[in-house]
Amino acid sequence: MATDIKKPIYGECANKYRPTIDLNLNPDKLKEIGYNFRVLPTFEKSMYERAFMEYCSFQKNQRLKCKWESYVLNVDGKVFAPFQFPDIRDLHIDKHSIRYMPSENRFRYNNRLTLRAGPYIDERGPLPIPNEMLYSRGGEGKVSKKSAQKQKQKPKKSLKTAEKKRAVKNSNVK
Repeated sequence: MATDIKKPIYGECANKYRPTIDLNLNPDKLKEIGYNFRVLPTFEKSMYERAFMEYCSFQKNQRLKCKWESYVLNVDGKVFAPFQFPDIRDLHIDKHSIRYMPSENRFRYNNRLTLRAGPYIDERGPLPIPNEMLYSRGGEGKVSKKSAQKQKQKPKKSLKTAEKKRAVKNSNVK
């Protein structure tokens, strides 16, 4: 049985220097912060933010810089998968103890797309579209022989026959 072990991508960064957050008051830092701020309550907050920015900078934190470079080099091999949050329905009683076993859950929502039997699809796959269903839109196009013959066979009504029918209807109404 092969186990899938993640390879350590940050192994070479273990011996790099990692500084601590320095909250000591240096006169130079105090002067610089004092010139930029007029309100005294924001002074302490800005002093902490400045120390944290120095801690997170690549210039002073060599370990963070090394880890970022190794992450950028190995980002191609990273597997991007959707989040899977634990569900209360995945907790099962097994051998007198409660265990988290998501494979045992039969009510898990399945978001995979499936084909259903319906128009043009049966159990084996898509059905061919009959030739009668293929038509072109727009009116211009090839006219089949059968439809051309049907158009020729229909006699056009003349105005005289239409007037005669109207006269007959009007006489019956009176």
